[in-house]
Amino acid sequence: FDDNILTQPGVALMVTIVMVGGVAHSTNIIDGFHGLLLGVSILVLSAFMYVTILAGGDSKLITYMGIMLGALIGLILFNFPKGTIFMGDGGAYLVGFLLAVLALLMVRRFDNISPWFPLLALIYPVFETLFSIFRKRLLSRQPAMSPDSLHLHMLVYRHFGDSAGGILCLNRNAATSVVMWCMASLAIVPAVIWWDQTQVLQCLTIVYCLIYSLTYVWLAKKHTTAR
Repeated sequence: FDDNILTQPGVALMVTIVMVGGVAHSTNIIDGFHGLLLGVSILVLSAFMYVTILAGGDSKLITYMGIMLGALIGLILFNFPKGTIFMGDGGAYLVGFLLAVLALLMVRRFDNISPWFPLLALIYPVFETLFSIFRKRLLSRQPAMSPDSLHLHMLVYRHFGDSAGGILCLNRNAATSVVMWCMASLAIVPAVIWWDQTQVLQCLTIVYCLIYSLTYVWLAKKHTTAR
């Protein structure tokens, strides 16, 4: 694909536009509860920085990642567990845009980093978007971009119930974010371990998408039964 398709005039530009726009949109989708997007972004950025250092290091790229990581850590102190400051759509789109650009730069500058590493690290918001489009267009016959309350993090929130927020000594909103951080970590941790092994990363991406889909179906059925 890299040698025969991306080398065609304009193809690389279009793929880049779709990737950056898609990641920016996906981060906005998961920005639904206190600290959810911020926590996931901090985990992803930490993985990016660690792998960049392992791959040989790039002081300027690492500095950019560190600046963004510090800003997000500073913000999450006021967003989690109680939301006193919110990013809003503009902040969510900016975070997604920067994550996509950093992923592109990282793969571009280091041949030993598999392009599947940043994809697996970001697979939670990316697959959330793709799955939502599939669910709305093919299953519900609705516009792909129409808003609804059936995203995975919303089903997790409903599953907790009114009293389940007592776990982790957090309220229901914040507890949902913690669960989704763990969900995202199921992809981020293996991505860091096998960051330079493309075939392993491809298999892990498929496995994660299956885990996500089965979890979603289970929660959706439980919610439907409860109703």
